[in-house]
Amino acid sequence: MAGARIEVEWQLPSVSAYLLAKHGSPRSLTAEESDVLWDYGSLVEEYVVSRWPVDTGTSRDSFSYTVSGQPPVVSILFENAMFYSAYVHEAGTPSIAEGGTPLYATLFPEALDRYRADAVRDLQAAIDQTEAEIARASQSRGRRAATLRAFQSPIQLTRAVA
Repeated sequence: MAGARIEVEWQLPSVSAYLLAKHGSPRSLTAEESDVLWDYGSLVEEYVVSRWPVDTGTSRDSFSYTVSGQPPVVSILFENAMFYSAYVHEAGTPSIAEGGTPLYATLFPEALDRYRADAVRDLQAAIDQTEAEIARASQSRGRRAATLRAFQSPIQLTRAVA
């Protein structure tokens, strides 16, 4: 948390490890795999926003997130840049100044726990699909390369002499 703004990073190291194991070397998520990550970011954000108290709606409407499918760790960064967002707490509970817990500190862990298993499963399935496509494309390129080599070999002409 920088100042009173909210920054929560959801790291998925098991997905990163799975991607590395399946691909054999580091690679970024594909667009299709990233879409899965964006979908789960949306679910987590919706979970938090739907439980966020509303006076004016300003801090509730200030949530955003970005995904990172770059090695070494697949992650989603959730942010709220409203200057007081980190001080929001549930009505009837002690304020942060009184030793209370900020609302985001309970909502984000709840949301992440709720969606973690499904996110990992769906990302692994998307990675499996991508790796299968990569393998098929590699095999296809191998066949094309062998055919190309056959046609690029020098042609030997023989002439029959009678």
